[in-house]
Order: sequence, then C-alpha cells, then structure tokens
Amino acid sequence: MQMPGRKYPVPEPIPLAGAGSPSSPIELYRHGFKSKASGTSTTYAIAPNTLSAYLDSSQWTLSTPGYSGVFVTYPSPVSSGPSQDSALGFAVTPTGGASMTLTFQVKPGYRATISSFSFYNRSTAVNPLTDTTTGYRHWYMTINGTTVGGDTLNRYSVPLLSTGTRALDNPLSALTGTVTVTLHYYRAHDQTGTLRIDNFVLNGFVQQIPNSGNAPITSADGKCYRYGFNGQERDNEIGEDSYGAPYWEYDSRIGRRWNLDPVLKVKESPYSTFSGNPIWFTDANGDDTTKYYSNNGEHIMTVGNGKKGYSRAMVVRDDKVSQLKEYAKKYHKELNSKTGVTNNQAVDNSLKGFGDLYDLNSFVTFYEKYKQAYTIKSMRGVGIEQMLYIELNGKLASKDFVKSIKGAEATAIVRKDGGIFTVDFNSVQSDNDAFQSSRPYTTDKSTQTHIHLHPFYPFDFEYLYKNSDGTRRFRYEDSGGDRNGGILGDQEQNHIDGRTRYLPRTIVVSEGSIKLLTGTQGEAIFIER
Repeated sequence: MQMPGRKYPVPEPIPLAGAGSPSSPIELYRHGFKSKASGTSTTYAIAPNTLSAYLDSSQWTLSTPGYSGVFVTYPSPVSSGPSQDSALGFAVTPTGGASMTLTFQVKPGYRATISSFSFYNRSTAVNPLTDTTTGYRHWYMTINGTTVGGDTLNRYSVPLLSTGTRALDNPLSALTGTVTVTLHYYRAHDQTGTLRIDNFVLNGFVQQIPNSGNAPITSADGKCYRYGFNGQERDNEIGEDSYGAPYWEYDSRIGRRWNLDPVLKVKESPYSTFSGNPIWFTDANGDDTTKYYSNNGEHIMTVGNGKKGYSRAMVVRDDKVSQLKEYAKKYHKELNSKTGVTNNQAVDNSLKGFGDLYDLNSFVTFYEKYKQAYTIKSMRGVGIEQMLYIELNGKLASKDFVKSIKGAEATAIVRKDGGIFTVDFNSVQSDNDAFQSSRPYTTDKSTQTHIHLHPFYPFDFEYLYKNSDGTRRFRYEDSGGDRNGGILGDQEQNHIDGRTRYLPRTIVVSEGSIKLLTGTQGEAIFIER
C-alpha cells in the first residue's frame, strides 16, 4: 500500500502507432474533394484522403437557411500546394449566412486533440475597387461550438488561396465521441454568389483514455502492468482492481474512492473523484479561479488562487446571495488557505445555476488584441476632417498625424457559450472613433450584450470644429488622468448614477480593470484584471 507523503513514479502515456503526440502533431484528416458531388444533395460522404485510424464515419453537410442549396463540385486551380483538381462548394449564398459542417467519430477508448488547421478557399467577387461582391466576405470556424479561428475569404484571385496552417484560437483537447467542425460564412452581398473550399486539413494527435480498456499491456493476463487510471499504481494488498495515490485509494470498477476526500466538495459525495468526469476535470494544481459577486457589486468569495488557468466571474442571482454567503462563511478556512480550493472546476460546476458566468480571459484577450488595432478618424462623432485645428498635449498636430494614431475604440458581441458569456471574436468592429464605441449588429440597444474597450491614450486632445449650422465649437478631451483607459465614459457613469438606462449587459475593459454593467440602474461590478 502506498503511504501519504511518499513519491511514486507516474509513467508517461504509452505512444499509439500513427497517432502523433503533443510535441509532434500529425495530419489527422485531409480531404481534397476529388470525387464529384452529386449536385442534388446537402451531404458529401466520400472518404477523405487522410483519416486517422482512430477516427471514423466522416461526412460533410451543407446548411443554407431559407434556400435549397446543394453541394457542387467546382474546378480547383490553386496558387501553390497540393491541387486536388476539384473543390467542394455551393452556388447559393443567403445573406443571413451559411455553413459547411464536417462530422466524424473518435473511436471508443481514445481522445483526440486538434491543434491546427488549413484549407483553400475562394468566394465570387464583382468589383475589387468598390469591394462589391456577390459571395461571402468572411468565414469563421467552430469545433463543438467553440470558435477556433476566422478571417476574410479570398475574393479577388481566380486560384484558390490557402489560409496557411493556423493554430486554434481556443485549443481543444480530449475530444471524444462525435466531433463537429463547422465553417460559417457571412456578409454576402446577395444570394447569387458561389463559394468553394479545397484541401481541408486538421492536425493534432490521439491518445488513449485512461481506464478505457484499450490500454496496452505488458503480459498475456494484463495484470503485470503496474499503473492504471491517472497514472496510479495497482495495490494488490486490497484487491486486484484497487489503485493507490499519495492521499487516496481508488476502486477502478466503480470509479470511486475507498477513503473520504479531505478536500472541499459541493453537492458531491466525498467518495467521488473529479466530479465524476476525469476527462474534463483535471485541475490538480488548483490554478483556475472564479470570483463571485452580488448584483450590487459586493464580492462574496473567490474560488482558486488566481495563478493561471481559466478566470471567471459570476454575478449571483439575488435569491441565491444569502445561500452563497452562508457557504462562503462555512468554508472560510478552505477558501482562504494558502493553497486555496484544489477542485475548483468541481465547485464551479456545482454552482453554475447560481447566476451568470463571465469568461474574463476572453475579455482581457479582446482588450490586448484590439486596444491599438484601429486608427482614429473621429473624436466623439466629430470627423478629423471637420476640425479646424488640433492640439495634442498642448502641441499643434496635423490631421494626417492624428488619423495615423492607433487606438480607436472597438466593440464586439458577447454571447452565451456553454453557459458562459464569452466574446465572439468574429463580431469585432470599430467605427474608428477615439471616444465612443459602435454598437455591433443590432438596432435594439435594450437587448444586445456587448463589450467595448477604453484603450490606452497617450494624448489629451483639444480641437476646434465647425458645426453643421456654421458655428464654431471648442472641445477638450482628457484621455483619463493616468491615461490607462480606466475612466468610464459618460454613458456608463450616467448608468451607474441612475440617470440613464444603459444596455442590460455591458462589459467595459481597460488597461487595469473590467467593469460589468448588469443592466439595472445604479449597479456596476468592478473587477481588477
């Protein structure tokens, strides 16, 4: 029997033949679409050029909502790389968007990780000078509902062009069962365009699932291999199916502990392991963090040590606040220990119904990526060209110089993905204004959830401009004292002060903080980044 405090060897996963590895990913899937589509169906089930031996049952399906689109085979001239002679596409492009979906199965006992992808593409275009197009302008890709990349479609070159090998924006690992890969297309001018793709590739690796029954053995009876589930060592003193770890004994037949778990668990048996899901819940170091707040901004508790991993905030429903406060009081010692709660994911999972969860990592990524992505063409609705003179920090500046400054505000839709409010990076846009964000893709400001940034401004602006009635006006814009973008705008502050109605959910992210405006007047939650 293993004893507490002693270190025991944990073996590396045994490599699978032809499956790749984390350090050496391989091509798991590639389709050149060389076989001709029927031209009458929304499915394409021709076998791909490459399909890992650990994957099965792949096919493509087409969705053109409101229109009877079907898969069509087109010529596929490519500028470089492997030409497959033909491409798969469709000849109707509803302006509301369309999609091509690849599904395949990961065979039982295995799990797949997809690390990168690539494909060739072309959408029809009419006039590159005016940017008028009959086909889609943009694409983004999801895997099992998670956005992993997006870009502009090739519209001006007859040869299909490749996206190049692109790492996933949001890495996906331990995929089991049915995997759904969807290419979404949007921003079409009308319904008459065509779109085609070729040489679609997914790269990654496949591993065995611990305790799946497929693990290689070192003897004929399978009992001489010392290690099993999660690298734990067989303990024959208790029984053939018992495994030990430094602080527990585990029965692999039922997936439960022999002994009580000394670590805090919520609504969960002390004999359970990994919240009953060892594939998803593997937070052994306690590095994930969730902060819990009431609707009026009061911080109730923090689960995790804030070092790394995911970072989330929950705004707790009013009817659950008192219950959560009692919970925080009961487990005050564990929550405030040096190590923190080590089964964070299990705790967070058990509290999901208590309120709305926000993915803070996606908010920070949005800020860092777009804080200096767009040039400034206006200031609070006044175009640079309308200005008679401009001073930056007390010095005269030319219009061309001001228009070259990167730091215009940006905005994006925030969608509920898997129960968590997360930035939709395919909806990011800017109206190129230095002080007011555009509102994305909506005419109903009372219902749209969105995020916008208050970026770092190195200047204070003074400018004189002429109104539409010919009168001249002077305006001074302070970049925010310490110029870190942390000062709220007039609309946000008026909402907090109860003077105006703002959006139900508005996230304002700056250099040092995140503000959640939950939709009720006088309420805002301030979170340090």
